[in-house]
Amino acid sequence: MGAHRTNMGNRLISLLLAAAVLLAMTGDFVHAETAGRQARERVTPENPVHHCTKLDDGSDYTDWDYVYFGSYPQTVVTGDALTDEIVGADYDENGDAEVNGRRYHRIDKSDTCNDKNFGSSAYRYFKWERIKWRVLQKNDDSLFLMADKGLDCKKYNEGKFPVTWESCTLRNWLNDFFFCSAFNMEEQGAIVEWDVVNENNFVFGTMGGNNTKDKVYLLSIGEIKNPQYGFCEKYNEDSKSRCVQISDYAYMRGVWKASGSCWWWLRSPGNSTYNAADVYPYGNSADGGGRDVTWPYDAIVPILHINLSSDLWTTEEDDNGHEHDFSKKTLTEEYLESTANCTKAATYYYACSICDLKGTETYEEGEPLGHDFKITDNGDGTHTNICQRCSISEDKEAHHGGSGNCVTKPRCEVCNAEYGEFDKTVHGETEVRGAKPATCAEKGYTGDTYCKACKAKIEEGQEIPATGEHTWNEGTATKIPNCTEPGEKEYTCNVCGTKKTEEDGEPLGHDWKVADNGDGTHSGTCQRCSLSVDKEPHHGGSGCQSGR
Repeated sequence: MGAHRTNMGNRLISLLLAAAVLLAMTGDFVHAETAGRQARERVTPENPVHHCTKLDDGSDYTDWDYVYFGSYPQTVVTGDALTDEIVGADYDENGDAEVNGRRYHRIDKSDTCNDKNFGSSAYRYFKWERIKWRVLQKNDDSLFLMADKGLDCKKYNEGKFPVTWESCTLRNWLNDFFFCSAFNMEEQGAIVEWDVVNENNFVFGTMGGNNTKDKVYLLSIGEIKNPQYGFCEKYNEDSKSRCVQISDYAYMRGVWKASGSCWWWLRSPGNSTYNAADVYPYGNSADGGGRDVTWPYDAIVPILHINLSSDLWTTEEDDNGHEHDFSKKTLTEEYLESTANCTKAATYYYACSICDLKGTETYEEGEPLGHDFKITDNGDGTHTNICQRCSISEDKEAHHGGSGNCVTKPRCEVCNAEYGEFDKTVHGETEVRGAKPATCAEKGYTGDTYCKACKAKIEEGQEIPATGEHTWNEGTATKIPNCTEPGEKEYTCNVCGTKKTEEDGEPLGHDWKVADNGDGTHSGTCQRCSLSVDKEPHHGGSGCQSGR
């Protein structure tokens, strides 16, 4: 058995020597044939090097090494690339389907954290792609990695109440759903469970909670200012080392961005346990106060540790062994080298037609935007046509036209800027002061007219003669009407107190009633005043036949 191994070893050595001789004989041909293979060979990544300019303007930069590990939905499929096969595929309960050997993911608005970036389409389709990671630190047996893009959009916690990293729902999501979705069983085995230190917020003193053990987690405020990890040491200054772009998937799931970069969560608490710290698009963490834990617009930038010895990570996005064909034009943000400006069209990187890897050669697409001139006040009595994109200026001239008043200077008829002096002879809205109405006994006054803006008196008022017309009250009854006389009321002027008496109603008239006087006569008697008239004997009628 030992002799057999020795013979096999000798034969292997002979073959290697023969190959070396053949390589020497074939020269450049062999070199050209093996160049692609050597470029694909995995090399051990190095630790990052941060180049700090000591300026708070984002002009610093970091030399990063990258590895590819795991996969996740990232690039949106649109236009001609969105074929009927992709749209009509049989998507499973997770929203995934395989078309021509490639995996795709489908979502609708209900699958977003917020739908502000989703658009009007019923569905959005994304390619599953290898995840690109920045190497934050290479240890003897592991690599400390940070996703190079914001991969998804999630709230730090689904409920608005005090939480720490240990208890937030985002931690559970990363170590459950994301862990199982982004990595197959072999890759999960290559990820190292890490003892995570959850320090307090060093600005506000908010408690960070208990330390945890995590497979996947987020960076802390302390870690994003560690130069050994490639970051600027000042957490509250703009720094490209902390600028993170987002995948199409994260954007359409709801992440906000500015200048191509996004807001992204940290695991550290903010100024209270109702808030969690995050990083702004310009690479600063502001004052470390963070955002409400239910804020639905921040990206998820996972970090993890993997075994250095594992053969599941690569230093190239594609490890299928093909020669890249950088001829494909893909008009998405991932391949954008520079946006169009006034004089130059947008520039994109060519992609590999086989695996979509971004190349280094570029091409122009579309047309220059042209200047976007806008009349702008220069603040010195002149205005200029200034391009809103590139700031080039032309046609400077003095303000002119328009008119002013006592408190407003003239406004230029071209740029609407104030210029010149106030015109004290022209007033705007006015008000009347000191007006007094005339009464039955006293004179009145129309009031003086003032400018409400500059308070100047514009016009004197005039005296109003007394009206002589009393304003009577409702009156008080002084005599009640009877059978032959009307009633009376006394009225008083509410203004001057003058009194007057007037009849109040008509006489009531007698209320007659005929009554038997008991002496063979009857009389008419008034029921109000008891006046009796017209006494006369009974008469008329007939007696009773029975003698009654």
